[in-house]
Amino acid sequence: MRRCQPAPLLPAWANAPQARKKPCFVYSPGIYPAGIDGKLRTILFNPGIYYVQDKGVTCAANCAMLMAPVPVADPKTGWTGNIMIYNTGTGAFNIGADGGANLVGSPAGSSYKGILLFQDRNSQANTGKNAHSLGGGGALILKGTIYLTNTLAIMNDATHYQELDLQGTPGSSTLIQGEVIVGALHMAGNAGIKMNLNSGQHAVRQPDRYGQLIRRETGEWQGLGLTCTRILFLLIIPARRE
Repeated sequence: MRRCQPAPLLPAWANAPQARKKPCFVYSPGIYPAGIDGKLRTILFNPGIYYVQDKGVTCAANCAMLMAPVPVADPKTGWTGNIMIYNTGTGAFNIGADGGANLVGSPAGSSYKGILLFQDRNSQANTGKNAHSLGGGGALILKGTIYLTNTLAIMNDATHYQELDLQGTPGSSTLIQGEVIVGALHMAGNAGIKMNLNSGQHAVRQPDRYGQLIRRETGEWQGLGLTCTRILFLLIIPARRE
């Protein structure tokens, strides 16, 4: 009679605490009065315009910002695979410090001409330790124009402008496909820019404020294995100003 083999011993790591999955949130276009902070979370963006009123946009500490893989078309803009983040109030764009992002800007044929990150032209100066920052620790792919500048009248004050620190580190990459329009640009590490320059002049208006948070709900996101909290907005389309 064959002797039964003893059950194998569990490896030492089997009883070790398992890493917790970081929470996932599905964002919809609208007003974000306290900014967008992706620290220790995954954010999936549905198409449309995101109006950030304060505290800017941050993606750090194991953050991931991605386009929603099964997007819901934006009824206001009609976009199906594009976003634009408009930043006003205090705070800057700080994306990629030990985090990662892969985002696609507004359509080139739209009134925003491919812009992905749009700083309010009347905003406070963001320089020095308060400068905008892209890259520096995680993989960063931004497809669209980075538009961070004040009006010429405001920049007559030599101390009032927007500054961008663009960086990459060994083992990570920073890739921007589009134009970079900024008051001062500083580059470090292995950051790279591919600029698709357009010599034509375009009038780009600042976006209207719209949207109001109505509820959050949690549900399985399209079979991706991620349980995401959906951030839903009631869209308010203002009367067009002539």
